[in-house]
Order: sequence, then structure tokens, then C-alpha cells
Amino acid sequence: MTRPNPALSLVALALATAFVQPLARADDSGAPLIPYGVLPASAPDTVFFVFERTVSLIVAELGREQDVPRRTRLVADLGKCDQPASIAALARLLNDPAPLVRAAAVRSLAQLKSAAPQWPAIEAKMADESPDVRLEVVRAAQQFGTGSAALVKAVADTDDAVRGAAVSVSVDDATDQAIAGKLADLPPVTQASAARALGHRKSSAAVPALVKLLDSSSVLVRCAALDALAEIGAVDRALVEAQLAHAHPAVRTAAARAAAKLPDAADRLAIGLRVLGDKDLAVRVPAAGLLGTLGNGEVIGPLVAQLGQGYEPLHQSARSALLTLAKTTPDQKPAVIAAAVPLLTHADAGRREDASLLLGELRSGEAFESHVKLLEDPDWLVVNQAAKSMGLIGNPAAGEALIATMRRAIGEGDTGFAAWYEAAPFLQRIARSSAGESAVLSATALKYEPILAATKAMYLSKTAAPQTRGA
Repeated sequence: MTRPNPALSLVALALATAFVQPLARADDSGAPLIPYGVLPASAPDTVFFVFERTVSLIVAELGREQDVPRRTRLVADLGKCDQPASIAALARLLNDPAPLVRAAAVRSLAQLKSAAPQWPAIEAKMADESPDVRLEVVRAAQQFGTGSAALVKAVADTDDAVRGAAVSVSVDDATDQAIAGKLADLPPVTQASAARALGHRKSSAAVPALVKLLDSSSVLVRCAALDALAEIGAVDRALVEAQLAHAHPAVRTAAARAAAKLPDAADRLAIGLRVLGDKDLAVRVPAAGLLGTLGNGEVIGPLVAQLGQGYEPLHQSARSALLTLAKTTPDQKPAVIAAAVPLLTHADAGRREDASLLLGELRSGEAFESHVKLLEDPDWLVVNQAAKSMGLIGNPAAGEALIATMRRAIGEGDTGFAAWYEAAPFLQRIARSSAGESAVLSATALKYEPILAATKAMYLSKTAAPQTRGA
């Protein structure tokens, strides 16, 4: 049997002593306390495995410590000990002479699930003279999901921070009404926070106050009010059209978002098509997304027209809208495909890429020969998309053209690797399938299979994201 190394034991003891930061004090009997260290910041919010002795050591240290920052830290440590003794000690500390300690006690109690019965004592601290304490009471109300009376008081608090926190929290109808009643008296940033909170609660009682905010001179407030009214479902065509006339594009964008909540599909269609003519391309983005959900073929032409506007968010939104329309409304799919086919030969490479994406995502073999010719396109982003679309369509007749494209891609760097990567899965399927177009094609694809696998790995190591066309 080996004996422990005394030197190693001393080293371990030294490291442990340094970590726990012992408090070299004695209790009333003169006996030294067990070393106690402040829990590290990385400790979980609630430590369930602490012993009651740990709590008693913290409480004893609090009784001796006079330094307020140190006592505040000890109170925070109690908030990580979910023990009855810890909760009782924190309840007593709600009346500590130091405001920072009282605030820390409220914060620590809010972290402990077992402390919910202490809410009446916490709520009473809304009368505390320190705004720091009252602020923590508001946060505790949010944590416990209760405390309407405290929040109603906080909405009318004299301190901006307390009032701002209170209007951002709503737990019931009484709080909603209190917030709505104070909206007109709040500074703009706080008004916006309050509007968002009321919207999240879908508070119908707050609708009149939110409508009044639409006359605010603050763009931030108008946008928040529009978003809140839309979330509540309290928008109509006249309201949306009035905000679409605003000079600021952010307000018009919020109005375009709100149009998606209009109850009448005809109104949504009319507003969406109108917004697609807005002079600011960013305003058009939510309108494009809206139109894709309506199942109406009237939107196809206007959406296709947005593809070439030179603003990538609008480009992506229009493409997604066309795909959504075709996939969710099957009888509109042929019309979307028919709109994509002419783009295969468009002078703009970006539109040829769009055509290939739409046909590929819709698994359409329409104009297949023209589509396959895109594998010879001088723009490699078009080639990459065409290779991917060929795999999605799944026609083996594209096999030889894909192999020719892969030969052409040699020496093209990352752009060529992308084409290989898109072509590889489809060619491997052809090589392993008896449904290949011919034995020659299958043999050719099999010959390239090891290279395809290696190229795929190389491509993934070279680029973390697919290449995209700049706006």
C-alpha cells in the first residue's frame, strides 16, 4: 500500500485554501469558523446542494460585517442557497439600514422559487425611500408573475428608472389599464417600451391609448404603437393607409407590417400591392412577404419585378414569397413556373439564377433544355444554382452536362468547388442507380465518385457559407 505524498497534500491544501478565500474569524464561543468562501460568479442561480451550515456561516458573517459592498455580496450568496434558513434571513434583511443591502435582499428572494410566500413582504417595499429597492421590487414582480398592486404604484413612481421598468412589465388587466393611463405622460423611449409590453399582452383595454400614440412626433413611438396594435389585432385599412402616408420610411415599414393583420384579404392585397410601389425599397420588404401568403395570382408579376431592384433583403423576400405562393396554393404553381421560364435567358445573371432557383425548388422540368444550358453560363453563381437545381429536379438527362461542368470547374478556385459540391450528390445517385441514362454515364460518374467525395470535403473546409450575389 502506497502512502500519500506529504508534499502533494500540502499543495492541494494550499490550492483549496486559496480558492475558498477563508474568513479567519471566530464565533461568539471563540471557536474558529469553518472556512467559507464567496460562491464564484459562474455558480448556478440556485444551489440546491448547499448545507444549512453554509447558510448559517453566511448569516453569521453578515452579523459581523460592516462594509456595505461586502454585505451586499454576502446577500447575493444567500440568493444562491435555496434553504429555508436562507429565505428567512433574506426576509429579515428587507429591513436592513443599508439601501443596497435591502435591494440585494429583494433581488436574491426573487431568484429563489421557494421564496414566493415572501411576496407580500417584498411588495411592501414599494414604499421604500430608495429607488434602487423599488426597482428590484418591480423586477421581482416580473419574476414571480404577480404583484399587480405593486406595478400599478410603480407606473406612477417619481423615479424614471422605476417607472420605465414598470411599464415594460404587465401581469394582468389592472396593470395594463394603469400603464395605458400613464402613456401620455411618459417620455418617448418609455412610451415605446410600454406600447410593446401592452402589445405582447394583447391588451384590448389599451387600444385607445395606443391609437393616440400614432399622432406622436417620435418615429420610435409611432412604430412601437403600430406593432402593438397589429399584435393585438386592432388595425383597419384606414389606420394603415394613414400611416403609409408618413414621411419617414420606418413608420411606413411598420404600417406595411401591420397590414398583414388586416382582417379582410382584399384589403391586405390592395395595401401590399400599393406598398410595392414605395420609393424606399426597405419599406417594400414586408409587403412582398405579405403578398406571398394571399394565394392570389395577381401578385406574381409585381413580385417578379422586385427581383431586380438591387436591394438584397427585397430580393430574398420576393423570391421567398413566390415560392410560398406556389407551394401553399397548388393551382398557382404553374403560373409561378411560367413566370420563371423567361428569366432563364434574361440578360441579367441574377435573374437567370432566380429562374433556376424557382424551377429547382418547385421540382419543375419546364424548359429543361434551356435550364440545362445554364450549366455553361459564364457566371459561376448561375452555374452553381443550376447544378443544385438539376439535383432537385432529378432528371438523369442532366448527368453528362454536369460532368462537363465539373471538368470546366477545375482551376476555378472556390467558385469551381461550389459547382462540384452542388453536382456531387446527384451524380452519385445516378452512378448507384440502375435508372441511369446509360451504362456509359453511370461508368463515367462512378469514375468521378472518389473525386466528388474529396471535393465535397475540401469545399466544406474552404467556405463556411454558400456564395451569394451582392446587392
